[in-house]
Formats: sequence, C-alpha cells, structure tokens
Amino acid sequence: MDIFETKKQKAFYGLNDEIIHKDFGRGIICDKGKDLVEIDFNGERKTMHLEVLIKGGMIQKP
Repeated sequence: MDIFETKKQKAFYGLNDEIIHKDFGRGIICDKGKDLVEIDFNGERKTMHLEVLIKGGMIQKP
C-alpha cells in the first residue's frame, strides 16, 4: 500500500464510525488524531495507531 492509499484509508475512518477489530470485535471510534484513534469496545477504550491497524488488516467497517 503506497502513501496515497494509506492517507485515503485513514480518511475513510472517522469519529463515531463503527468498526470491527480482528481481536477485540465491534467498536466505535470515539476520538481521532493525526495518527492515533481511540476506540470504545463495550466501555473499554483503547488507543491505537490507525496506520498500523490499516496496514495490518486489523480493522474494517461492518
């Protein structure tokens, strides 16, 4: 995945988007910065690096 595709994918995920994480299941993006996202998984919040999640195929939209 080149840098332009990565930027496009990062823009694809926004605040309040529902996502599915391969390990943690369904969650909602509750905060998004330049590189980091905070995702709420049923009341447990985790801060993760969005680019790593995308490149690793760890998240998708339902």
